[in-house]
Amino acid sequence: LLADPKYADEDGDYFEAWLRECHPKIYEDIDVSDPAELLKNTVPSESTPKRKHKLGDIRIPNVQEAFEELMHFDPERSQRSSRRERVMAKILVDVYMLCIVDVALALATAE
Repeated sequence: LLADPKYADEDGDYFEAWLRECHPKIYEDIDVSDPAELLKNTVPSESTPKRKHKLGDIRIPNVQEAFEELMHFDPERSQRSSRRERVMAKILVDVYMLCIVDVALALATAE
């Protein structure tokens, strides 16, 4: 998950959140009822049936890129975080929580 949050999440939940926050026009123009379907290269537009959105070109930064980008945020400058920064932070927290749960499960099993 840390190397490629888009394709490592087979359910597509991270990519759905990424689209909603970073590409709202596309998000509003496609069927998001099945997030796993969003992982396909193209999905049809709901407003223009002959048009397709190329979702394969959209990627989520990996953990290294996300941390580098988030390190530029300065809370002392009295600026709000962007939607992109917020969704990256949420994805990172979720991924690390899943890692912690996996480690805890392994340790509980080892007992």
